[in-house]
Amino acid sequence: MFLVNVGDNKVASITRMSNYTCFDGECNYIYTELSEKGVFMQKDTEVSSDVILPKEVQPENGKTGVKFIYDRKGSLKIL
Repeated sequence: MFLVNVGDNKVASITRMSNYTCFDGECNYIYTELSEKGVFMQKDTEVSSDVILPKEVQPENGKTGVKFIYDRKGSLKIL
């Protein structure tokens, strides 16, 4: 799913808000949350995997990948 910011009949920004991918036994879900302060946080969750890893090296689900905001013109600003 994408968010398209448009103003004056021109595209200001296009942002991927969520993505679900499943291939070779691994399913990942990227999603975006909006904090109370107006900051968007994109997170990644592993839905399922056939890869077996020790607990010490397993990736953390829900880990924040990118934080961003939009300015008044609708342009994306990465924090």
